[in-house]
Amino acid sequence: MSGPIEVDGRWYADPPALLAEVVAQAARGARPSGWIASAAIDPALKLGLSAAMIRHDHGPTVAEGARLAGVLGDPRLIALCRLALDTQDTGVLLAADPADAGHSVEDALLVVVARSDTHDDAATRESMLTRLRNAGLRDEELWVLLGWGTAREVTEWLPGLCEEGVPDGLDAVRPELRAAVDSVRAALG
Repeated sequence: MSGPIEVDGRWYADPPALLAEVVAQAARGARPSGWIASAAIDPALKLGLSAAMIRHDHGPTVAEGARLAGVLGDPRLIALCRLALDTQDTGVLLAADPADAGHSVEDALLVVVARSDTHDDAATRESMLTRLRNAGLRDEELWVLLGWGTAREVTEWLPGLCEEGVPDGLDAVRPELRAAVDSVRAALG
């Protein structure tokens, strides 16, 4: 797609001009992912814009691209977020996310991958649980653990998660995890 693009009454010369506006807004701590997701523009442009944002070298833009990917829910974008966790520049990943105080660009990517991806593969799940633990993203760690984890993983990971207090949500676990959760709770007293 090339040529002028109209988004909610504003005109942009082409997709790169729209991306430049998104980068400028992200740098100011705005959340352009919200208006892009709701804008009446070609869905393919939204996907392309999200992909370009995730691959960008500006940290806040990457975080906004991840949030847009989460809203759009396209598995290709979620896979791109997962890839960015392994391939994006470390300085970009560790950059502060101005739209989410106290969190990094890596945190934004982790939240989207944790909440939007499937975690069926044990090795991939363990890697994600480790990253979430290291980032201090307890809610997402619990989401992955109780949504896809095995009883063995629950007994291994849940005690560490409970060190800062027993998280909410332990009463609504899959039946096959009930005994493991109860065992951890009993051991913690």
